[in-house]
Amino acid sequence: MASIAELLRNYLQFPVNTTFTYTVTLEACPRIFPHQEFRLFLLIPAAISTLILAFSTRRTNKILHVLNGRPGLISPMDILKTSHRFSYAAAFGTLARLCSDIVFDSKYAFNYIGPTYLKVFIALVSMLIYGLGYFPLFAGITTASPLGYLVATLFSWVFTAEFFSNTFCKQQLDISYLVLIVGVLPEMLCFLYLSFSLPVRFVISIAKPKRKTKLAVDFESSEDLYESIRKSYQGIHVTKLFQRPPPPPSPPEGIKEKLTHLLTSISEKIFYKRTKGFRYSARMISVMAVGFILLYQGTFFLFIVFYQIFDYAEKGLSANLDIIGRQITTEEDPAVTNLRTGIYVSYYFIIAFRGCFFTSIMVAFTINAVFLLHYLTSYRENLLSLYKGDNKHLTPRTEKSNASLVVIIPS
Repeated sequence: MASIAELLRNYLQFPVNTTFTYTVTLEACPRIFPHQEFRLFLLIPAAISTLILAFSTRRTNKILHVLNGRPGLISPMDILKTSHRFSYAAAFGTLARLCSDIVFDSKYAFNYIGPTYLKVFIALVSMLIYGLGYFPLFAGITTASPLGYLVATLFSWVFTAEFFSNTFCKQQLDISYLVLIVGVLPEMLCFLYLSFSLPVRFVISIAKPKRKTKLAVDFESSEDLYESIRKSYQGIHVTKLFQRPPPPPSPPEGIKEKLTHLLTSISEKIFYKRTKGFRYSARMISVMAVGFILLYQGTFFLFIVFYQIFDYAEKGLSANLDIIGRQITTEEDPAVTNLRTGIYVSYYFIIAFRGCFFTSIMVAFTINAVFLLHYLTSYRENLLSLYKGDNKHLTPRTEKSNASLVVIIPS
């Protein structure tokens, strides 16, 4: 720990001591990226990068004779495919705290002083600015070309530098680096994953270029399209439905095999059961990643806030006991004795309640994390049911309200 502290102090110029804690203020930190200035100035390279990616893509249907079919239409994400799903999830994970700051802290892209009823509109404009700034990162991953990976790599490095600089320089209180790292661990892993995986994809795309995946409109004949569908997981799954199911596996023999089978079956029922060959879409993985990060952030925030409250109450009661004395003395006023008894009861009650409260927070976090895994399982089972034409789990359109039809049908 001392060597890491020395590294941070000498090479990164962090004011950290050997106890691995530090005290800095916002004004004294030279490596801060101002939030609003950073997001607004980022629009310039984002617009330039978006145009470059657009001109690297050809149109397929409209006005093909102009500029050799360029620029083409680029999308930020292919939500139905399973390729690059973890890159998409990591990219959305880097946006989780930004979205929560807008909702809970009113952290907009620019200063606003005006009527309260316009704050919703200001929040929407801020989300648009944030989205435009992040667009080249997602579009670069979607294009899956050397140029796209290069753009995505550069933007991921910029976002990673901004994240680490602001995270490790904005603290105004004494805080342990370990606690700080634990608080931002999911986001930090997302940034590190993008910073290392995208350059590797860039090098691989140059060394081993791949042909662009065909869309339904790109196939020359319907037979080629049907053949691609048969080779997909959905086609293989539907084909197996018309085949005789394989015989059930033989029961395990021996105590070790039975115990292993029992533990495996229990873990599959409680946590997650894998289906061989099935891959979740990028949209589903991204939604689960953002949900887990927000759950983690909320749990960590509650833990830190209530830890400080309990610590403050415990120290206050302990200071009162030091003032009136912890031991009963002769000829002591009965009121002082009763006060000491009440303080002791409150002191031990706070200690006991703190343990129960933190235990309940961790249990609630674990249960909600398991629920996220169950959501994945339920999504997979319902999707496999749709592959074979079973849509009983869907609510009939006649039973839906007009509001739900207006929201769901366009999407």
